[in-house]
Amino acid sequence: MKFKKTGNRSISINSREIAFDQDVYEFVELSDRVIVNLLLDDFPRDRSFDGRNIVCFDKNGKVLWKIQDSGVKVEITYGPTILLGYTGLWRPEGSDTIKVGGIDWTYDLDPETGHVSNPTHDRDTS
Repeated sequence: MKFKKTGNRSISINSREIAFDQDVYEFVELSDRVIVNLLLDDFPRDRSFDGRNIVCFDKNGKVLWKIQDSGVKVEITYGPTILLGYTGLWRPEGSDTIKVGGIDWTYDLDPETGHVSNPTHDRDTS
């Protein structure tokens, strides 16, 4: 699979261009798919992609899944309550596990389904 980030808001998968309304913040490339984290700051303040700002594409550029929503609700001043999205996407060096981050939490991401598991609290409680 040939993948590249072609601009701040676009990617190419096997020569198929995919454009977004948001910046491509991070991505993890696998042999048969690419997982893209879209920058939260670029979403409308009242939506934030309903907490699902990480999207997986197959080798043909078809959306396979959007990450399960974070379940974290935030009240926007003078606006609605929204589901908060994820703030990080990475694969630790030497690991097959893909990680996603949220506010104070890190999760394992299933690249086949977009489900998250094994939450780890990042905040120091001492």
